[in-house]
Amino acid sequence: MTENQKYNLIRITGFVFLIIFSTTLLIFLFFPEELLKILDFLWSYIITIKKKELSITSNFWYFLGCSMMFNIITLSYFLYYDPERYNIMLIPLTITKFSSSLLALFYFIFNVKKDYISFTIFFTDFPLGLWCLFLYLILNYDIFKILKRG
Repeated sequence: MTENQKYNLIRITGFVFLIIFSTTLLIFLFFPEELLKILDFLWSYIITIKKKELSITSNFWYFLGCSMMFNIITLSYFLYYDPERYNIMLIPLTITKFSSSLLALFYFIFNVKKDYISFTIFFTDFPLGLWCLFLYLILNYDIFKILKRG
């Protein structure tokens, strides 16, 4: 993979993240209860045990979640705008996605009242964290050559 192809891949990732998280933020800002009802409905088909209905219970967590999405949108914009200059933004993106997914998983496992939105966060954020880590490794360590040698 050439350097130009790597930067194009990062640019596309930045653009896709920009679209996904901007859309998610707008939905979360203007239709939070509807979003949670949809997620609750979807989980009802997957999990048949009685569970707590999802709700936004605290403005603190709501604002914290929105501010995190703004940060991800900003980092994604930098990756899209100039991936060669701002590829270092992959590090905070990776850390953000891994930390949110692992914390959500721990919360789901150890919380007596199963909050399935936590499980949803794990399944969306963990693969995104892996993707960001993969991009960082192919750009900075030429992982394809390392894998070929092994």
